[in-house]
Amino acid sequence: MLKLLKKMPQGVSNAIAKSSLPMGVDSACFLNYKIDLHLLDDMKLPKETIKQILDWMHSAFNILNGMDTCGICSIYDLYKTGKIHSIKIVGRNHITLKKISDTKLVAGAVKLLRENPGITRDDFRKHCMDEYKRQKGVSCGRLCYYPEED
Repeated sequence: MLKLLKKMPQGVSNAIAKSSLPMGVDSACFLNYKIDLHLLDDMKLPKETIKQILDWMHSAFNILNGMDTCGICSIYDLYKTGKIHSIKIVGRNHITLKKISDTKLVAGAVKLLRENPGITRDDFRKHCMDEYKRQKGVSCGRLCYYPEED
């Protein structure tokens, strides 16, 4: 079902993902949250900025994104700090084959950085997106855990 949702136009897949369809998932991560923004009294943001924040939150947090988002492109920036010694791969409730696939994807990205210290961020990102598509069978473009990178 997830592959079918990913292949739908974004507006349609988001509408389905935010619906109350029984997906057979009991994780709190996948609840259909109502998202709102509350600012402190002394915080003043333009209405357009607030709208942009809410639009991003509504597009980023739903059952579709919660089930199979990818943040692998961000490993580049984390790795380049020189201060990252471990990476947590979320999904302990996923099936074993998905955990293995996700682990291989992350391990391959880290290996690429270690073996190619001069790789550019854009080349790394392209490699990760290509590898994601090869392993998962669909593009990750709009399912990024960090959508501001898109």
